[in-house]
Amino acid sequence: MVQHLDATAATDVCGRSWPGLRRSVREATDAGIPYDIVVIMAGTNDLADYYTPEEVVANLALLHSVAHSSGAKSVAITIPESAGSVQVRWLRELRQEANAAVREWALAQPAERLMLVDSNQLLPYAPGRFWEPDGLHMSCDGYQTFGTKLAAAIGPFVLAGSPGEAYLVAGRRVAVKGLQSAAEHNGKLGVLTSFHPDGQGQGRWGVRLEAGGIFLVRPSNLELVDMEMVGESQLSMPPSQ
Repeated sequence: MVQHLDATAATDVCGRSWPGLRRSVREATDAGIPYDIVVIMAGTNDLADYYTPEEVVANLALLHSVAHSSGAKSVAITIPESAGSVQVRWLRELRQEANAAVREWALAQPAERLMLVDSNQLLPYAPGRFWEPDGLHMSCDGYQTFGTKLAAAIGPFVLAGSPGEAYLVAGRRVAVKGLQSAAEHNGKLGVLTSFHPDGQGQGRWGVRLEAGGIFLVRPSNLELVDMEMVGESQLSMPPSQ
């Protein structure tokens, strides 16, 4: 990807051609429809080419800087598993070291600008219908599952309207603020349960109030109280609406 940043047509292993990242971002901006979010999953080929973790991070940092230069936020996905990185010891260790370096770099970036997602939490490698026979690429079902889980994971970050909202994830303790139609709940504390996109551009978080009850609140009406996470076993789901 780094080598083809400005390419008019970079061809992938399936024979499909795409513009390079920097060209894509520039063309979208020039057309008046700039990207809001750029999702980057890269590094697998770097491992095959024996790149060091430092070199992997340097390449990723360049890709994300291209996204940020256009005003877009970005999502960094750790290098996914493959048959080789699961079965071959040296490749497994190299992937682990590279991903550790990626995490360290990503977590040092402004949280309102970059989000880190662990690919292994979305779809770890396992022989079967989610992976192609080559053990390297996901199948159509695999990418569909991966994408669905990814969308749920990054939804709050994508829709966040202020830096603090980038930290809103299930299990975080929050305070309700700025409600007009239900002002009696302002100032109450609670725990985030799950995010519910509403198709209207923002969506709502389920909040289990410490005073009792669960209701849905827009991200802009929530304020992070602390970074302490509440265990999943303590969370209850908000009513579907």
